[in-house]
Formats: sequence, structure tokens, C-alpha cells
Amino acid sequence: MARVIDALPGFEKIWERLVNQKFQRKLPHAIAFSGPAVTEKVDLAWAFAQLVLCEKENAPCGTCGQCLRAEARQSEGTLFIAPEKNAIKLEAAHEILDFLSLQRVSSARIVIIDQAHLLNLQTANALLKVIEEPPPETYFILVTSEFSLLLPTLRSRVQTIRFAPQAYAPDPEQSELRELAAHFLDDAGQGRREALDRAQAESKDRENALQFVRLLQRELRERTLRNSETGKVRTLTALWQSAYKVELDLLANVDRALLLENFYYRARAALS
Repeated sequence: MARVIDALPGFEKIWERLVNQKFQRKLPHAIAFSGPAVTEKVDLAWAFAQLVLCEKENAPCGTCGQCLRAEARQSEGTLFIAPEKNAIKLEAAHEILDFLSLQRVSSARIVIIDQAHLLNLQTANALLKVIEEPPPETYFILVTSEFSLLLPTLRSRVQTIRFAPQAYAPDPEQSELRELAAHFLDDAGQGRREALDRAQAESKDRENALQFVRLLQRELRERTLRNSETGKVRTLTALWQSAYKVELDLLANVDRALLLENFYYRARAALS
């Protein structure tokens, strides 16, 4: 089974709402996942893609081709947009419009915009009309931890699902791995390798490595929030973007130990 939602404990109420809207044919064409800076909002957006694209009646089944491709983040029916250098520029709007202009090859199309509050003014304005009046069976998911920074005209065009701080309830078994993620960053800043060696040992397969890297992203986002008034924000944001690139490389089956090693030295250079 490859149902993304099954790996996301703590989101039952939000998921139930989405499922009910889907089967009542009342899904809004644009939704903002708004709340604390947890990476699980992006995961839930991919779970939404499975829900909408699944080929079976009892969606998401987790076994059909659409579900499997969405779980691997390789869905032809989904376009994922992420910031580059702390901004989502006009080129991203062109990419979205091109994607929507193509003949549809799946039952629906989903556009996921991560950190949507980083849409610059030009990009946001270029997307206003298509978000307000999208093509049939097209859905936008705007993922943001700073909903208030979205343009007012964008905020008025989306239905907001707010994530409370307690919405993510990690498995108690993850607490040790999350502590390791924090030690990994601390060790990198002090030039020590102990946490790196342990992280490589813990990453026995791709799923373990993905879990660790997503916890690294979460730790970096929380540190960014804690240091919002200091000069560290740009450094921490750049590191988060690097950690997200590691996640994408893991999904593409790049060597796990090498990815962690490379990220350690990047963090060491940035934090020391």
C-alpha cells in the first residue's frame, strides 16, 4: 500500500474534511494549507493528489498507478512548485500556465505551491485569474506558514485549512530520531561527525532516510522561526532548501549515505 495519508498521524480531522468534500463533489478549486512550519503540510498536499487522482472508487486506494506515482511525487497530473533562492518568481507562473494548457492526461490536475507566501507580486498577479477561474477538474494547493503574507486578492480566492500547532502528533518512536536531527545540525556547526555517522547508520532504507531528512527540515524551519529577528534567517532558509533537495534526491534513489555526507558538509560550512 502507498497511501500517503497513512504515514501522517494527527491529521485525521483535516483528512476527513477533504474526503467528505471530495465525495460530496464540493472540493474547492483552491485551498491554502496554512499553519505552523511543519513539512507534513506538503505531504498532505500529495495525499490530496492521491485522493483526487486515484482510479478506484474507494479513493485513495494506494495501489493504482496514479496513487503510486503521486506517492513517489512523479505524478503526471500534479505540478509541484517550490521557491528558488527564497522566492517564487514569474517563471513559475509560466510553468503553471503551460501545465494547465496541455491536454489533460489524468482525471484531474493539481498544482501544489510550497511556501506560497514567497510568491512575488508579479507571479501572484499572473496567477490570480487562473486560481479564480481554473480549467475544469483543476485544483490548487497553496502551502504556507505565513498566510498573512499572501496577497489579499489571493487570500480571498482560496478556502483555508488551518493547521493548529498540535495538529502533528509524532509517533513517540520518532522522538529519538528528531533529537538526532537536532544533534546533526549542532554537530555540523561544531565540526563533529558523531551525529552524521549515527544518521547514516539509522538510514537503513529509503523510508528511514526520508523520515530523518524531513525531521531535519522541520528542525530547520523551527530554528528559522526562533531566529526570525536575527541575521541567521537567510542561512537557515538556504539550509532548509538544501535539505528539501536531499529529499527529492532520495526519492530519485540517489545514494543515501552520500547525500547525508554532502548535506553535513554544507551545514558545517553554513553554521560554523
